Amino acid sequence: MVEDAVTRYLDAQNRYKKVQAEIQEMQTHIRKVSDALLNYFQFRISNVEMPIEVGVGRGTYTFEPKKWPDADRITNSILALHKTHQEAIKAWSAVPENYRSNLEPPRPI
Repeated sequence: MVEDAVTRYLDAQNRYKKVQAEIQEMQTHIRKVSDALLNYFQFRISNVEMPIEVGVGRGTYTFEPKKWPDADRITNSILALHKTHQEAIKAWSAVPENYRSNLEPPRPI
């Protein structure tokens, strides 16, 4: 029974961390695009013929439109983050106190 509670918690925590990683990937992509737009001569778009003056050297960022998150993806990711966080908190509450010392508690959002 206790092992089941620990397993359920670890599964819930892994789902939460997975969603966190997906959101961090979106944040990184958005941040890179934002930074690159400050120097538009070092900003390329994949699968688009760019003017010759656009750099291709070090520091040039290539934007990949397929990676750009749309509003639905952002919304669904945030909803999933809250849902998986609540699931992790609920599963954590079912783990007996004496088993928690070896586990990482759910981090706040």
